[in-house]
Amino acid sequence: MHNTIKRPTFGDQLKVAGEATAKRLKAMDAGEFGSSSGQLHQPKPFRKKASNERRTS
Repeated sequence: MHNTIKRPTFGDQLKVAGEATAKRLKAMDAGEFGSSSGQLHQPKPFRKKASNERRTS
């Protein structure tokens, strides 16, 4: 029973995910996404909350 399909290893998946994230960030910086970049930037309240928690603890 020989598997001809090469399964991506965990490292491969991480590399691919990392490249996709980098591309997304680059596109956001360049403003290529237009209005959708606003949606991607939505987690600002979350970031604020995290900094508040850091300040109080």
